[in-house]
Amino acid sequence: MGDSNEDRMIVEDILTQYISGSIFSKLRTFKCYDPDINKDIELPENGEYYLVKWKDYSILECSWVERSKLEGNIKIDPNNIFKEFIKNNQLGSMIVQPALNKEYNADILMPEKIINKQLRDDSSMGYFVKWNYNDEIFISSESSEFFTSPEYSLLIKRYEDRTKPIVSIRDSKTNPKGFSKNDPTIKYVKEVIRSLKRGNVTWCYNSLQFKFELFKMLYREMTMGLTGPFIFVTEESNIPFYKENINRFFPDINITFLLDRPTTVPLQKIRKDELYRNDKRGFYNGIIISTPNMLRIKRKVFVDILFCDMDPQAAFQFNFFCEEKSICILYDKFTESEALRSRIEKRKLGEVSFLEYTPINYYIKYIDVFLHMKEEQINMYNTMKSLMSKSTTNKDLCLEMMKRILTDPSLYKGNNLGCKVEFIIYLIKLILNNTQFKIAVLGDYDKTLRTISEKLNCNMIEWELNFPLVECICSLMFLNDIESNEKENIIQEYKKKNGNRQDKLKINNRIVCVDNSCSRMFLDLSMIDIVIDLSNEYSPLFESIIRTKYLMLSKKNLFVFELTISESLDEITTMMNELDQELSTSEKTQIYYQLLTKHNFKYGYTGKLKPINETYLINDLLTFKSHEEIHQIVLDVDNDQIRLINGFAKKGKIYPIDELNEQIDTNTLNKSSSDEVQIEEHNKENNEINKSSLEQIKTIKSPTLQNKNEMKLKDLIVGPKKFNKERILEKYGRLDHEGNVIKQHEEIEQNNLLEQHDKNQNNTSVIIPIVPLEELKVVPMDDSDTSEEIIIENELHKIFKKYIPTMRIEKINEWLNCIESCIHRFGSNVSNWKIDKTQFVPITSFQLQIIVNEILSNPNCPKEVITHSQMYSILSYAMKLVYECKTLLPVIPSTCLSWDISCDIALLMCISNYGLGVTELYLNDFVIGGVLSLGHYSTTEEKIKFLNSRIDNLVDEYFKIFKAQEKK
Repeated sequence: MGDSNEDRMIVEDILTQYISGSIFSKLRTFKCYDPDINKDIELPENGEYYLVKWKDYSILECSWVERSKLEGNIKIDPNNIFKEFIKNNQLGSMIVQPALNKEYNADILMPEKIINKQLRDDSSMGYFVKWNYNDEIFISSESSEFFTSPEYSLLIKRYEDRTKPIVSIRDSKTNPKGFSKNDPTIKYVKEVIRSLKRGNVTWCYNSLQFKFELFKMLYREMTMGLTGPFIFVTEESNIPFYKENINRFFPDINITFLLDRPTTVPLQKIRKDELYRNDKRGFYNGIIISTPNMLRIKRKVFVDILFCDMDPQAAFQFNFFCEEKSICILYDKFTESEALRSRIEKRKLGEVSFLEYTPINYYIKYIDVFLHMKEEQINMYNTMKSLMSKSTTNKDLCLEMMKRILTDPSLYKGNNLGCKVEFIIYLIKLILNNTQFKIAVLGDYDKTLRTISEKLNCNMIEWELNFPLVECICSLMFLNDIESNEKENIIQEYKKKNGNRQDKLKINNRIVCVDNSCSRMFLDLSMIDIVIDLSNEYSPLFESIIRTKYLMLSKKNLFVFELTISESLDEITTMMNELDQELSTSEKTQIYYQLLTKHNFKYGYTGKLKPINETYLINDLLTFKSHEEIHQIVLDVDNDQIRLINGFAKKGKIYPIDELNEQIDTNTLNKSSSDEVQIEEHNKENNEINKSSLEQIKTIKSPTLQNKNEMKLKDLIVGPKKFNKERILEKYGRLDHEGNVIKQHEEIEQNNLLEQHDKNQNNTSVIIPIVPLEELKVVPMDDSDTSEEIIIENELHKIFKKYIPTMRIEKINEWLNCIESCIHRFGSNVSNWKIDKTQFVPITSFQLQIIVNEILSNPNCPKEVITHSQMYSILSYAMKLVYECKTLLPVIPSTCLSWDISCDIALLMCISNYGLGVTELYLNDFVIGGVLSLGHYSTTEEKIKFLNSRIDNLVDEYFKIFKAQEKK
């Protein structure tokens, strides 16, 4: 940082703050920068510092800057980012320290690879290092000292080993040891490896457990001399899985991704610098991950094994020219594939060997626990809730503080740890004294996890890069209590190799505390029996994370304790996790804000309470009796009383976001004078609450949480008897073999919306007529100026009058033109419109959808609008078949010789992103632009003419096919 050009040191963002005396474990992760001398310095012990992200620098090159040298310094902060940070993070006179680990995963601190080396001016060796963050690529020049840490030394090994002489798996005579002989998954993986060593085309049953064990065994082979190169061909939807997990299983192996991404480095340069050896046409050793359409490589390049992690029929339709010595199909269904058969014959690889396997399915038994706040927590929580209701700018900050108040013991006075931490410590001690279970406490707050770790004298995996420590902790956790000598040997070996690190490694191997944002590298908690989830964050994919990040549920069943504090936002969070839609950050805040401040959300539950003792908890609840039983228990814990809730049902209901907005807008539009009086009285009560700073929160007492009013809200679409994250299988569909959620084909909501509206209006629903195929022609929109025309009210204008009777005809006509334009471009589903819908306030999205349906069913609706709506619907349905139902589209012949099914899919993606009628935008697509250039379409007009013709052709052919399928 200190060697950088001073003119480039401009503040782009401020991430967090540190004041001497406070606890901040990530303090030494980043350097300290002094702008006065333009150099990095040692971080002083005292002072107030802010973590700055610099413009044109990676997140990985942030640095601490002292407040006095940052505040008002227009030279480095011309946009006054510091003032904005203070404004957004200040409550009273206190600056609330943003939680860095909740914004960024620790894996961002690890570079991707070394791409080249150079001789520096001082004759020492330097390296160009590639950093990848959110598909932004940064290249830094580092000296040899940079790689002295155990983490970054892996990069040197990756770089040096990639040019070793090639050793094929057929030449490997090793028999991997160190794997369990009794594990059926490991036995199956060994059978697959033996088949590949014989050169067979091997078809495997694909599951998450199998894939992880395959990675482990393949890496063991590579550590004993096997070089590859190996190619994993997979679908776009699987790329996140590989990005998150491939490095953890191959930590010192060269890995290259070939993806269609808008990165700062062209794909051609990545191929040149990272894919091919300088002295040959062959690949560097290691692993290549690619989607089939991006695997455009040189002809007859040697590949040891081609792993096909997708439907082989879809994969091998693409013509990639590598010369693989063997193929391994990772696909559950064994089906005949002409494309695979053709490739096998060309490569003369022999017959396909299908290896059957019945995987073991492990599952979770949930024990959900209702806890009750103590008086100090109640007072702090209510005060912050009041501040949130009055705040206009710091809603997110108030919300974050409410979550901390429920969890962070450092906010309480004296020895008060809060109800969550006290229960966790009590529960763990009870389990340790009566079982041999291994326990993991997962959470988001460093201070809370550290408190539990200190109270129980156990290890903690933090938000940092400390691979040797993580590997050592996981190794200890795998041992049982009898192997005390082995535990001591592991600890001594760690201290011997890492004596310069001041880690307080504990011998306790029964409990581990884990920061949810820790790095995945060397993390393996597959030995865990019980998870205590301390997090109160929105996390609908909890089970997927449990499987893929922590590797749990791969060797045994799992107990999960979910903790919910009664009459708090915890209850709202657990219900948000059950919604059928995934929420954005703004949507989450909106739901919290509306339910906490405007709606009278009904907290609590109904059910019969049955007192239980500790013996019952251990002997009856912490057991797996049969797979057919209900794997969810709900407890109520109040002080020393533990009670089982029979017939549990939640009182509260929560809306999907669109319905929630409708309720708020309806309430706003229909306020009576009595409502206004009540609101005024309520505001007077709020004004009596002192606008205090964070220090005063602990001393202010507010009324106990309760609901004074009840609103008659419609029943929630999801069942109210479901509690917390129960469960992904029901709400999000089954897990795929990567552990990701396979979302079911979304139902079309148009009929439901019409039915709900018609029940209120006592009308019958109207079906939009289907336009005959021969009439499905693209008709250009009339963009002529009509500002001087006299607007005559017609039937379409009257549709709006039903909702806003007082609106002027000119405004209605303006809205109508906008809506028709949106339908023309993005179809009839309002949720697909890429516009700002606030321009239609006070009409809600729900009402807007009904208006669109009425417009399309009205005889006065322009024919071209209906035509385009149906065209978009047909193409959108084809897109869903590909990406949600994993269905292959039929191949439609084309006049362009280079055009194939991948081009049609790229065209469908462009239509989904940009809409219909903007053909010139499609030419920016890498696939479409390249293929049309190869197809001898020299001018833009020729390309646009072809694409318009191709769209018409796809609509006609897909429509015929879909109608034929319906008749079957």
